[in-house]
Amino acid sequence: MTSTLAAGQEQSAAGRAEWAAGGGLPDRFRIDISDLGEACDLITRVYGPVRISTQDKTTRIQLTGLGAGPLRLGQTDLRMTVDYQAAPASRVLIGYVVAGVVRRQTAGQAAVLGPGDVAVLKQPGQAYWGRSESACVRIVSFESSVLDEVADGLPDRAPVPVRFTGMTAVSPAAAKRLRSAVDFAWDLVAGNPAAADQPLVTGSTARLLAAAALSTFPNTATAEPTRGDRHDASPGTLNRAIEFIEEHAGADLSAADIAAAANVSIRAVQLAFRRELGVTPLGYLRRVRLERAHRDLLAGGPAGPTVTAVSVRWGFSSSSRFAAYYREAFGVPPSYTREQAR
Repeated sequence: MTSTLAAGQEQSAAGRAEWAAGGGLPDRFRIDISDLGEACDLITRVYGPVRISTQDKTTRIQLTGLGAGPLRLGQTDLRMTVDYQAAPASRVLIGYVVAGVVRRQTAGQAAVLGPGDVAVLKQPGQAYWGRSESACVRIVSFESSVLDEVADGLPDRAPVPVRFTGMTAVSPAAAKRLRSAVDFAWDLVAGNPAAADQPLVTGSTARLLAAAALSTFPNTATAEPTRGDRHDASPGTLNRAIEFIEEHAGADLSAADIAAAANVSIRAVQLAFRRELGVTPLGYLRRVRLERAHRDLLAGGPAGPTVTAVSVRWGFSSSSRFAAYYREAFGVPPSYTREQAR
């Protein structure tokens, strides 16, 4: 017999009580559910409206959720065959199949996803439906505004809303990069609570994932710079942008923030930096933050903040990546600077 429950239907008393406190989800949870109704309610709370059904007599769903700033990460492990219908959500969901098979359809597109395959799982304005066959899927989500913000940082940004036009990767190499980005975000949020609480870190990680998604899936984001953009890419624009970066390097800045401070389009400020300095605005921001980190390590010395604490303070979510950038900039590892400072 088929068991079906749509989001919003009555749940058991235990299920209602479990989620009543606070009226929302905790940032971190890991739950095993055998009741299909409770599972449907939880999936809806995490990923948006959904209807699920199964003909399996035994059901088991394990859901893991991790939240940090603009990011919400999740893993769904369904030990059964489930048919689903998902309504559009406000957030962008991307991820990859860890095990099992996921069959997905949306208007004009269909895909069969196996272990290692990446996909656009949801985006605003699109409904999906299909079947999950004993699948485990690792997912990351962020508001669509983050995708727009990152796309706005492209020098050839198209003047249209950013939408993915395909749900599967443009190449195996792109899929591999996206899996690595999703796993990086997962490890960061799950294993480094100090970093996960820093807006600089979570904001930059969300933008990293959005950029990875834009390079992985076909989308509407690119166009040629306009004549006005080329005209505005002037030394004056560059100076205003640099002044803003220097004054606000400790804030969670995006390319859009820098362009707004310079009173030009993002494409114009991108072109100005590339013409005069050979870097992007965010590349220049990274240089400034490395200088500030270098200064902090020198000032603190062996008794001061740890290298990890300094790297997190200046928005570097990965200690190894910070160390590589630091060595490239200063010729020594950050630990050497800290230990040798007096």
